[in-house]
Amino acid sequence: MENIIALQNPWKRGQAALTKKIIDRKIVPVIEPWLEEEEIVVVKGARQAGKTTILYCLIETLLKRGIEAKNIFYFLLDNLRLQQRFSENPYALKDILETYIGEPLENYPHQIYVFLDEIQKLCSFTNVVKEYFEIFKNITFILSGSSVLQLSASISESLRGRTVSFLVTPFSTGEIISHVETIPFEDIVDYNRMKSHYSRLLPYKSEIELRNNQQLVFGSMPRIFLSKDETQKQIRLGEYLETFIRKDIIETLQIAKYLDFEKLLRLLSYQAGSVVNVSELAQQTQLGHEVIRKYLTLGEESFMFQFLAPFFSNKRKSLVKDRKLYFEDLGIRNSLAGKDSMSLLHKPNLGAEAENFVNIILNKYFAINKMKMSKNFFRSYRGQEVDFVLEVECRLMPIEVKFQNQIKKRDYNHLILFMNDLLLTKGMIITRHNFGVEKFSEQEVILLPLWLFSMIV
Repeated sequence: MENIIALQNPWKRGQAALTKKIIDRKIVPVIEPWLEEEEIVVVKGARQAGKTTILYCLIETLLKRGIEAKNIFYFLLDNLRLQQRFSENPYALKDILETYIGEPLENYPHQIYVFLDEIQKLCSFTNVVKEYFEIFKNITFILSGSSVLQLSASISESLRGRTVSFLVTPFSTGEIISHVETIPFEDIVDYNRMKSHYSRLLPYKSEIELRNNQQLVFGSMPRIFLSKDETQKQIRLGEYLETFIRKDIIETLQIAKYLDFEKLLRLLSYQAGSVVNVSELAQQTQLGHEVIRKYLTLGEESFMFQFLAPFFSNKRKSLVKDRKLYFEDLGIRNSLAGKDSMSLLHKPNLGAEAENFVNIILNKYFAINKMKMSKNFFRSYRGQEVDFVLEVECRLMPIEVKFQNQIKKRDYNHLILFMNDLLLTKGMIITRHNFGVEKFSEQEVILLPLWLFSMIV
């Protein structure tokens, strides 16, 4: 056990927590202030989204603040010996901590920081965390997990009201191109401010578009994105799906018929940005409605994809209508669909991929900034559609994605109708190349190229 602790805690032997240079993550300074609060910090996100690296960044922060190395503990619960030790003896953690600090916890005058990585591997341990949290005020817990389903269930039962949660998403464009200042979100609805940002960022346009193209094809999971070439990216995407489907889903979520689950995932990969109907999926897969619903929940709660509810003035209606599906990472979606090659970019119609990418950008922004926001889509019985309807601080912002070379008059129709119906004065179209503003009576529609919009985060 001592060898495991020494291996997972290099700072205890005088080494740095991070041994190589990394891409700075914007979520880290958001989490850092909470290390001094009384809540249990929960860091959640998809596997390989960078949670472990972020935990090590937080450990580096503590060391820089002057916290002694002996007061910082990291446990990767993916380790079978640790799982066995903690399962057999729930108070083994207390024994380990006291061995290293040299005295009983109840008498120890300093704060101890305990990082429990991949807590979903030992969900029952949250009951022990609760007990420690209530008894020992000199212990700060930081938990991480890659399955919301199990993590949320255990937290809701054991740790409700005691946690503050943060979502780790894959790299954003602003993190990848860290030498370029990002755009404040509130500026995207102000054309004059956007003109200034457009001029400032124009010299970096080629670099931003290159990074966006890489994300459109291979996604932005850190390990995959940082691979040295296309072949390596494809291999790692395949390994990711193999591990997710045949390890996480079978072992962690206990799904025996993983081939059925995989078949559904591959079918959904062709429906990114489309409304998903359970009855149609059941007919196409020959699976029961309840099985489909269960698998959809598992996919969503494991950060594979996200559902977007329709926008209604009556909020209750949005809970019972069919929803649109977007994948959380386009590399994973493309690998499932057999499109994980740069040749994808030569196809004339990338509207679905661009729309999914806009959803990913919005998710990353609001995860990092923890702003209160609702995000929906609009579809009327007459066939009128608006891709995204954002509600931020009680203000509505409709957004259409038109990833094409030219924006024609008819491309404004649905957006303007929606704005007229709700008495909105501003809307937005995300384009392939166009930047500008169009005015229609009392309405103003800002056109932002995708490369520019991607720099909000």
